[in-house]
Amino acid sequence: MRLKPFTAALLAALSLPALADDVLNQAAGLLAQQKPADALKLLTPLEEERAGTPDYDYLLGQAYLESGDASNAVFAFERCLSVAPDDGPCRVQMARTHLAMGETANARSELETIQSHNPPPQVKDMVNRFLGVVATQEKQEKRVLTAFVQAGAGYDSNVNGGPGSSQIAIPFFNNALFSIPASSQALDSTLLNLQAGGSFQYRNTPAVTTFGDLSLATRQYTDENNYSNMTIDGNLGAARRLAAGLISGKISLQNMWLDNTNYRSVIGLGGQFQKDIGMTGQAAVFGQINQQRYDSQSNRDSTRYTVGGAWSQGLDIRYSPVAFASLYGGSEKMKDSSALAKHFGNDFYGVRAGGSLTLSNTLRLNSSLSYESRKYDADYPLFFKTRDENQIDFSLGAAFKLRPALTLQPTYSFTQNSSNVALFDYDRHVVSVDLRYDM
Repeated sequence: MRLKPFTAALLAALSLPALADDVLNQAAGLLAQQKPADALKLLTPLEEERAGTPDYDYLLGQAYLESGDASNAVFAFERCLSVAPDDGPCRVQMARTHLAMGETANARSELETIQSHNPPPQVKDMVNRFLGVVATQEKQEKRVLTAFVQAGAGYDSNVNGGPGSSQIAIPFFNNALFSIPASSQALDSTLLNLQAGGSFQYRNTPAVTTFGDLSLATRQYTDENNYSNMTIDGNLGAARRLAAGLISGKISLQNMWLDNTNYRSVIGLGGQFQKDIGMTGQAAVFGQINQQRYDSQSNRDSTRYTVGGAWSQGLDIRYSPVAFASLYGGSEKMKDSSALAKHFGNDFYGVRAGGSLTLSNTLRLNSSLSYESRKYDADYPLFFKTRDENQIDFSLGAAFKLRPALTLQPTYSFTQNSSNVALFDYDRHVVSVDLRYDM
């Protein structure tokens, strides 16, 4: 937030101390002409020598702020105020800087401090105008609504997660070879994607926020239409800011249709505690309980319990890299304890890592790699062994910003599920290109 309409008025309304030399006079003149880049070229070579001098720091901070570099402006204005805490013009500029950084509470604090010192009428009028800006921004921050629509096309090498082989040995029949029906082998198809959704966030109090989202996603397989599916997801929750960190909880609902037939519903509860690490890092612990119900396969009904931890870190260096990792584990317990259901129950653990690079204002790359191990609870029918599976997922994508709200998103993903029961041993490749519009 640059607040350009106020710049000229500020220069006129706020009286500056008498400047000490021609360099500072020249910098002030360049700022009055709205040439902050030129002012920076003049002032930054002198920072080591003059940092801590209020007149210099005031102009340097203003040059940074008008150039869009609020982070460096903060340091300059802090130096100015540490030496001259009653410097009204500097404190107004600090308030502008907080606004530019989205820190409305800090901006209000600075402006109210100026008001408490009974400033001259011109300054008081300017402060009141800025307080109006703060009030408007606070209202906007209190209620945030977003929405998107996304469409695309691609190719899926294994829409049904079927094995690549055409025959399988079954131990129950003394390892005799049986042909796998073509409809149960790996099936490939081109695909069409369509997604839409929206979310809201409402700040009830400075410490409490409620949030929610609703989305719909469909995938149509043009060559294998009986695997086409649609999913509706909804979440509703609340978060509270504590001195130690942020605690949140939510309820989740999902319903999935397969080939236009109701397939599965999920009701979930989740909780998380998140703590900031420095300015750009976060660590979290989380827990989830999901109840899954299948419309025509009740023997697969289950409750899945998951706990884990996560970490993320952004770096303020070239390409603005962001890295993340999570570790989790849990158990899936079957509703039905009979032999028809028990072999679906399993214990699992997994790890996921990834990151992103912002190569330019219009291009971001992202990638992730995950591993999950599952050990099932009972022998799989006819195979006389419990399933042990290891699944690897890899994804690589890009986001090309064509317009401020329009993004082109090519994505490649790979899944390899290694199982000691050949029916569940498969590879899968999915390539898609989507166009997303954010509202």
